[in-house]
Amino acid sequence: MGVLFFSWYDADQARDNELMLEPLGLHHAAELALQYRDPTIAQLTRLPEISNVKQAQAFIQDQQSQRHIMAVLHDNFGLVGVVSIEPLTDSFSGLPGLTLSETDTDSAGYFYFWIGTDYQCRGFGTRAARLALTQARKMGLKCLYTSVWGHNSHSQRVLGKVGFSGFADGAAGDVFDVQRELYFVVSLIE
Repeated sequence: MGVLFFSWYDADQARDNELMLEPLGLHHAAELALQYRDPTIAQLTRLPEISNVKQAQAFIQDQQSQRHIMAVLHDNFGLVGVVSIEPLTDSFSGLPGLTLSETDTDSAGYFYFWIGTDYQCRGFGTRAARLALTQARKMGLKCLYTSVWGHNSHSQRVLGKVGFSGFADGAAGDVFDVQRELYFVVSLIE
């Protein structure tokens, strides 16, 4: 099946050798369900659990209506993960302490990513995040925000490699505490 067309998607800036991003579509549902099968992914991303193709299809439809969501595809392996960019709006409430008076909602977004069960710790997260940041720049965004749980060292490492820096954290406690949320921002201005 061909790539879905979205005005925000720049296919020319969506490839890094054998890895590419494309808008997530229903034709990705079976692979998404397979790679998302580890319940830890849902816990770390605060996304719903997905255990079958029907749930994956519902997830894709829901996500498409709210944000710019892309499949991370490998030429040999197929779908290896997902990246998402949600432009900030007046209704965005994802980051405590960030008030809309502090940022221009037309130029900031919220970013998340996950890499599938079979493909973690292979560098795909870092490469996919870099491609997503390029897409965000093409969308006209000037900065992206994100958050991760304190014990999610893999995501923290990826975020650091692509230029995110911490700006606040959630509940007090040990940095590796499961309940501690860390907040990050990256400037997209070159």
